[in-house]
Amino acid sequence: RRTRRPPMINRGYFARVQAIRQAVAAFQRGVGHGQAQILSLGAGFDTTFFRLSAAGARPRRYVEVDHKEVTCSKCRLVQKNAALADLIDAGEAAEGSSAIDVDGGTILSDTYTL
Repeated sequence: RRTRRPPMINRGYFARVQAIRQAVAAFQRGVGHGQAQILSLGAGFDTTFFRLSAAGARPRRYVEVDHKEVTCSKCRLVQKNAALADLIDAGEAAEGSSAIDVDGGTILSDTYTL
């Protein structure tokens, strides 16, 4: 059974996500389409790279950093979800050249690194 969070936590989370989305969009406009390099510290299960890629706004480079427990879990999720794995491979010079290491908690590709 899921624990209900107080409405203020949900509103705070929504406001933070919207602020980050706006900041990323403004940054990408400022540096030019496809030229942005983004570093996300404490990324957790953030989906910004996947959202940007699906929208055709893939940055040149996107790097996420977090604790190994978190990155291992995220690798497992990406590996199990073909749509997410395809978004990583879509920017590769050679299809399928990305590497997902669930035990090491890393994903390495031309445009995305976890």
